[in-house]
Amino acid sequence: MPRKTTALSYEKAYERLQEITRRLEEEELTLSESVKLYQEGVGLYETCSKLLDEVKGSLEVLDQEKTESKEATKEAEDDGV
Repeated sequence: MPRKTTALSYEKAYERLQEITRRLEEEELTLSESVKLYQEGVGLYETCSKLLDEVKGSLEVLDQEKTESKEATKEAEDDGV
């Protein structure tokens, strides 16, 4: 059964994904072991992707807020405030 990946931090998930990749590339594994690692890797990839999407969304919000703040400051300066 694949390892649960939903509670992992990005760093831990990525580290484990790298370990799985190394094992699949360098070790002589049985087909069953390879399939289990592959399945775990897919779950880790999805976890990492989801976490990166969440961070990207947060950064986009912050960027939008910064842009709006700059626009408000410029309008206030233009109005002589």
